[in-house]
Amino acid sequence: PNATPEQMSAMEYFILNPSWYVPARIVEQELKPKMERDPEWLKSSDYEIVRKRGDQLTMRQKPGDENALGRVKFIFPSPHNTYLHDTPRKKYFDYTIRAYSHGCMRVHKPLKLAEQLVEVDGQKGQVDVQGLVKAGQTKMVKLKRHLPVFIEYYTVWADDEGRATFLIDIYDRDARRTAPDPAAFDRCDAPRADHDGGDEGAPDTSADIGP
Repeated sequence: PNATPEQMSAMEYFILNPSWYVPARIVEQELKPKMERDPEWLKSSDYEIVRKRGDQLTMRQKPGDENALGRVKFIFPSPHNTYLHDTPRKKYFDYTIRAYSHGCMRVHKPLKLAEQLVEVDGQKGQVDVQGLVKAGQTKMVKLKRHLPVFIEYYTVWADDEGRATFLIDIYDRDARRTAPDPAAFDRCDAPRADHDGGDEGAPDTSADIGP
């Protein structure tokens, strides 16, 4: 359920110092249990309940250093509601295997990307990315020229010298295509492939509830 979907869209804007409106699935499966175990967790984690209808909660995390979206998110509308964004958990970029999100894509140097977008869009003298971030001001920056975005999934690619590079099939798509019982993957009872990842992944991701 947390796999990043393949998609094609166009980046229309980005938001500095964003709030994170938590998807209902994450609220139910991950936030509510934390709130039940620790009544102070909501306050200490900078989350707030925006709306309550019966047992259904609409929640958001306030802007700040610990916000799951970091200091900027890049929006390209799609039915999947996935996007590019910063992250407070930058330690994950030290590892080869980084597929720990809930579907969105975390950017290694997001403020640099935002500055490049502003420059290419002809707004360099109008939008001070670093200044707005430091001031803590939430700001939507609309792009005059929408940037095409393609999210694709490959397990092999050729480098500039034409050499083949084989990648880990993190979503088991190749394994499903070659399995004697592909439907087992839909039932979630297929044996996991041996990815031989070793210690290339982060050792503890249990506290990571971000998009």
